Amino acid sequence: MLKQELVISKSNLKDIDLILKSHMENLNFPMDSYLEDRLDASEIFEILLGINPIGYAGVEKGELIFFHIIPKY
Repeated sequence: MLKQELVISKSNLKDIDLILKSHMENLNFPMDSYLEDRLDASEIFEILLGINPIGYAGVEKGELIFFHIIPKY
């Protein structure tokens, strides 16, 4: 079995658009404007498994605010 490396790299909201859509579809409640503003203010990191994007993290002032891994992973 070929091992795949987990990579976390700095990104932006445009680059994680599909992952962000997955996150929104899996929320129990819609994201309100307060959380949207926090997401806009966050430093965004894309999580890759090999070359496949599988999730993201949003960090604001050193605090993890958002985190999502696509459910199939």
